[in-house]
Amino acid sequence: MEKFIRVPYGSTVHGDEEIAAVVEVLNTTTQMSKNVLDFEPELALFVKDLNPLTYYISILKFADKNLKTNAKVYFEINEYLYNDIKKLLLGYGYININLKIDAFGKDRFVSAKKV
Repeated sequence: MEKFIRVPYGSTVHGDEEIAAVVEVLNTTTQMSKNVLDFEPELALFVKDLNPLTYYISILKFADKNLKTNAKVYFEINEYLYNDIKKLLLGYGYININLKIDAFGKDRFVSAKKV
């Protein structure tokens, strides 16, 4: 008797539309509470492509051209994206990267200094 159920993931091919639909469901329903979805503007919550760092990259490109040395950037972040945002900030040459926890104990705010 076999102990595990075999699921043929490797033999299944998913189309772009199916993958996009799954990502949309995961992004919109499982990670955000109802109060966030009800009161935050959609533009502030969702990116048009599949890269959740899109807005941060745009802001850092703008900051790279317009901020002086030692200026700081501040971000409110998705609780699951701190490590990705930290890598992004390091890649743009930022130092003193600090994470602040919100009132609910979740990773929420990041600040960093431009060099």
